[in-house]
Amino acid sequence: MFFSLFFGAGAPVRMQDKQYRFYEVNFGLNQQEFDGFSMQQKITQLFFSSLPTAILNILIINEYLDCSKVVEDSPDAIYFSLLLSFVNICSTLLQIYNESKGFEEAYLTYSMNCMNAKTGWIPFIHKIQNGGLNQSINYFLMSCHFPQLTTKLAYYKQFSYQFNDQTIQSLAQDLNLWK
Repeated sequence: MFFSLFFGAGAPVRMQDKQYRFYEVNFGLNQQEFDGFSMQQKITQLFFSSLPTAILNILIINEYLDCSKVVEDSPDAIYFSLLLSFVNICSTLLQIYNESKGFEEAYLTYSMNCMNAKTGWIPFIHKIQNGGLNQSINYFLMSCHFPQLTTKLAYYKQFSYQFNDQTIQSLAQDLNLWK
């Protein structure tokens, strides 16, 4: 509460809610599809913007590229750009890591699902298939607890999941309901 009041932590949530409403009205996306495409956008930005920018800045700082004119005019801009690139890289990788732990999936498996905008992805399907599910899943309101954050800071995140025709068919096939 203190953090959100004084540091504006609620602002990104409100902005994302407005974006979701726009895509829901204009493109017919549900919350699950919107979340999937938002994560896909973050990963795309990571690989095609932040990483190349960080690499380019490191090459400029270490003088592998001759950009002395740029460095002379604004040396702080290069360092600031590098800092922002690393912040974006770390925050995106940490978000993927935390969500993969919350959904109890392998990091690379969850990353690949995010790269595919989570199309056809069903949370906890691996546990349902293996018979290791020891809880009832409310897909309309899932609380994901993150190992270190939940125990130390009582932080958890709630997700909702909406089945569509593709995921229902995939679930039925994965569970061998239709033979």
